[in-house]
Amino acid sequence: MGYDTMKELLWLNACVRHDSRTEKLTRRFLLSAKADFSIREVRVGELGLLPLDEASLRRRDLDIQAGRLDASAYAPARAFAEADELLISAPYWDASFPAALKIYLENICVNGVTFAYGEGGSLVKKCRADRLTYITTSGGFLPAVPSVKLYLQELCTLFSIGTLDFHAVPGLDVFPDQVDRMLETALSDMLRGEG
Repeated sequence: MGYDTMKELLWLNACVRHDSRTEKLTRRFLLSAKADFSIREVRVGELGLLPLDEASLRRRDLDIQAGRLDASAYAPARAFAEADELLISAPYWDASFPAALKIYLENICVNGVTFAYGEGGSLVKKCRADRLTYITTSGGFLPAVPSVKLYLQELCTLFSIGTLDFHAVPGLDVFPDQVDRMLETALSDMLRGEG
């Protein structure tokens, strides 16, 4: 007799500060909305990943050509591809996010693991997840369409992930006496599926 296994949500935590408002909001969201998932938290800043350079790109190209994608160097990419659902939380820093998250993302973009090309250059789905949720908070305000959202939309296209839920809570330093209320309102909106 078979049994249902709990689905895995991979939480990529790119929060740096121990008192991160983004992390607090994410934890509350996970408790409220994702209790039916096994949550695997990865603190991307603690992985020790390095930016890709010419030598590492050459190694990766050779590994892809030889089909050596089970090496430990590709473990983060395989974990990303195998997760049932994906969540990234990162503060909005300098019109983007912390550098460790960019390094993580460039390390997991591995042809044959998180994406592949089919006939005529069409993308082949390699990632199990159909949804990526992104949570960010900001001291100031964000543009109407932040470049971070556009970047994530492009990555979702590459990974054949159909849904990007982008949640931003701006203005927390502008209205410091209203932070708790703003985070509570944002959580309520997120739970109702509003962005």
